[in-house]
Amino acid sequence: MIKKHISDNGFTLIEALLTIITLVLIGFVGWYVYHSNHKTTQNNTSSTTATASETALSIPELGVSMLLPSSLKDVSYTNGTYTSAVNGTTQPEVYMISPSYKQLVEQDCSNSITNPAGYSFETIGKDTGTYPTNAGPSNSDGPLLKQFSNFYITISGPNQGSPCSGLTSTQQQQLFSADKSLANSFYNAAKNTTLIQ
Repeated sequence: MIKKHISDNGFTLIEALLTIITLVLIGFVGWYVYHSNHKTTQNNTSSTTATASETALSIPELGVSMLLPSSLKDVSYTNGTYTSAVNGTTQPEVYMISPSYKQLVEQDCSNSITNPAGYSFETIGKDTGTYPTNAGPSNSDGPLLKQFSNFYITISGPNQGSPCSGLTSTQQQQLFSADKSLANSFYNAAKNTTLIQ
């Protein structure tokens, strides 16, 4: 009878396969955990950090910031105040200005604009408290943009396409179209307004 001698040196085929399967399984679990955590981190930071196609706009006068699309990267603002229709107090507001819209207004209005609001395609106002539940023209300061814990932000287009008088219908239509396009883009971006930390 011939006896087989099993060597105590090295692995058998089954042991080698089990080792390979275990290493592959550990590698896959590690990759999955890393991939899941990396994806979550990217999603959490995208709402607070501007990407290459966005521009961060901070408005300390209102205590808010927002991310604007690249089409609005040159937008700036100037400060103003208004009397609140809700409580009669003087509140801060900012006039959003685009260089291209300002140039169009200057061209069509023959430099007759003396108030910065005349160059604005949109106005954002801040008021204390809670936005009125029964808001209308006589008891609100424009459509609600965002409610925060102790104040709210409203938005309105001050010019409605006619910042000066004596314009031809073509000039009025051109200004109105430019104003509406900028205002729509701005409104869609500004819905994600956040508090300045």
